[in-house]
Amino acid sequence: MPALDLVEFRQFQPADLEQVLALERTAFSDQDLYNRLVMNLEDLHDIPANYFDKRGDFLVGAYGEEVVAMGGLRQKTDTRVSIGRMRTKREFQGLHIGRQMLALLEARAIELGYTSAMLSTSVDIEQQPARRLYESSGYKMTHIEPWLVLEIHYRKELQAA
Repeated sequence: MPALDLVEFRQFQPADLEQVLALERTAFSDQDLYNRLVMNLEDLHDIPANYFDKRGDFLVGAYGEEVVAMGGLRQKTDTRVSIGRMRTKREFQGLHIGRQMLALLEARAIELGYTSAMLSTSVDIEQQPARRLYESSGYKMTHIEPWLVLEIHYRKELQAA
């Protein structure tokens, strides 16, 4: 199993696109759910326009040439950012890569001038580690709403270190 210090966190590059799409696809064990979500993947097909050009960012964690983690920031309001597309390749889970990615995204959000962050995940049992990560990182649940699945929404006030 690789060590966390062997994962390089960096900004998305166009050459990462196919691996980012594959990582998104493999994040879902329920193929039917993934097929219903495909219509909501447009943002990933043009990351520069949907993230960089709109006061956001998109980071990847690379183990050598392999993209093993990803996460993005998208503006919601002048002061609030949405953190999303948080994914870690299954065989790299449990190494605190998601925790490091979340910390880097929060730091970048502060650099971009945001004072609060929001994110969401499903109530599905497979998402328990994500919920533990968010809650142990200071995110507070704001509400649950039905979408394609039941989604738990979280919010956190960001503070510079």
